[in-house]
Amino acid sequence: MGERLHGHDWFKIREQVLERDNGSCRNCGEGSNLVVHHIVPISGQGTNQVTNLVTLCRPCHRSAHNHRWKEESDSSPESTSRKIFSTEAISTVCRSTRHPLHLALIGIVAKTGIGVGEICNLDLTDVALVKSDTTDTLPELSGSGLQIRYGGAIPYSNRRERKERTVIPADSELEDILLRWIAIRPDNPHTDALFVKTKEKWGERIDPSTVRYVFEKIGRDHGLYSENNEMKNLTPVSLRYFFEERFNGRPVHRKYILGQGAGADIDYLSLEDDYRKNVFKISDQGST
Repeated sequence: MGERLHGHDWFKIREQVLERDNGSCRNCGEGSNLVVHHIVPISGQGTNQVTNLVTLCRPCHRSAHNHRWKEESDSSPESTSRKIFSTEAISTVCRSTRHPLHLALIGIVAKTGIGVGEICNLDLTDVALVKSDTTDTLPELSGSGLQIRYGGAIPYSNRRERKERTVIPADSELEDILLRWIAIRPDNPHTDALFVKTKEKWGERIDPSTVRYVFEKIGRDHGLYSENNEMKNLTPVSLRYFFEERFNGRPVHRKYILGQGAGADIDYLSLEDDYRKNVFKISDQGST
């Protein structure tokens, strides 16, 4: 029989399961108030292997426990509510993050909500930056932006909700962040990946474990990491919730960016205007 994990060990396993399940309930598809559930409980000879774990929303989790909420040693109603960070907190993180790659990873999730696998899939050709003469253009957009490819030869899975290619505008802050990274990006002739490693396996395409490591490091550096309550930590999943909560534009545009809506329903000129006016701004100082 396994033993219930705590702290960092549980956090790492939990993030793997959330990423595998694309940050949504495997039963109903809900994307908020999520918990990681032991299919076979520890008390019934279950293990902490990812094959015995599944992402559920709290209502489905209650149903899985015969409609009785059970407070477990590492789980309570407080600890299973993921923290939604204030704009002031994320602005502070971005302004004080000096490493261009680290800032680019934080910035792109805060401003688009895309998944870890989708970050790792990005190639240089997926990014259009009007201030650069070295990137391609995206026909749907009049300004800067990026595309999330779907299907075909992509290294990592898209978020489960995303069913088609998605084109996402970029505001001037995200464009500047990406340009700063591209300016020092290791030049590896064997990959066109936008984000590549800068230490071990220098110049190789970044992978999900590296992205999660960067987020954990930044979280620790800024006091946004807890060994005892991973739901309060700065992670790719929590920053996706930040984008979902703090984007003040039209719901149809937010859903499209997150992969929850179809491109056929989108007027891209309206999307660009709405996005650039209403996306989270690093330069804003106010707390919400």
